[in-house]
Amino acid sequence: MLAEAVRRGLLTSNPCDKVKRLKNDRKKLEILTVEEVQKLFPKNYKTIWGDKEIAYIANRLGSLTGMRIGEILGLRGEFVFDKHILVCGQYGEFGYGKTKTKSEHNIPLIPEMIMLLRKLMTKNGKGYVFSLNGGAVPVTQTYVRRAFNSALKKIGINEKEIKRRGISLHGWRHFVNTDLLQQGLTVEQVQSVTGHISKGMTKRYSHIDPRQINDVIKAQEAIFGKKKSKEAAMPEKPETAKGGSSGLHIVKLQDNKKTVRRRKAS
Repeated sequence: MLAEAVRRGLLTSNPCDKVKRLKNDRKKLEILTVEEVQKLFPKNYKTIWGDKEIAYIANRLGSLTGMRIGEILGLRGEFVFDKHILVCGQYGEFGYGKTKTKSEHNIPLIPEMIMLLRKLMTKNGKGYVFSLNGGAVPVTQTYVRRAFNSALKKIGINEKEIKRRGISLHGWRHFVNTDLLQQGLTVEQVQSVTGHISKGMTKRYSHIDPRQINDVIKAQEAIFGKKKSKEAAMPEKPETAKGGSSGLHIVKLQDNKKTVRRRKAS
């Protein structure tokens, strides 16, 4: 703007020309490994999370979807379906509102995660899933964060390491971006899960380079610690609570032998 003012003769010089540019001092993050994540979520969650079941399930959801903490807390039972959830809002300091990108999208989920969500829904119905008062309002971010940090310490990551590595609830976004790309999903597929609206943002949140195409559900099973099946479990066409397309972009994994023959032919 000031440069344009100089060009038009409104100013003799741009006062910002002498301002020193800020350096990029963004702290490098060290995301959790898949092994550390699986230690965080053992079959008996109480050994790590104690009585903080809500925080455990909230973080479990974050580890599979990369949802922002506000989106997790804003999830309502009415948006939990048989094989997917609809992310259409977030809950923060000023209550419930639109997502950061002002958009909504569906995220496929493995059956085990849907079961955990529905376990909370037995108490909270169609209200906020992560609630301690029947779904009227969700728990706070502080509640989830404190339980998360406590769980990290239980698996050997102390406070000093948490700070050094920059581990936080938002780190689930980095973890999921990285792991889904590493398992072979395309950038577009990862965007369908995380809700990023640009490829650049998806790449910024990932810490590796993408390889081959894979399936979202299969990738979640690997994170969850399940034994990989021979064929990808494809979710049925999802419902939407509001009109419009589902927003899912799942690519079916081709048979290995066919893939090999196609490569030779090319």
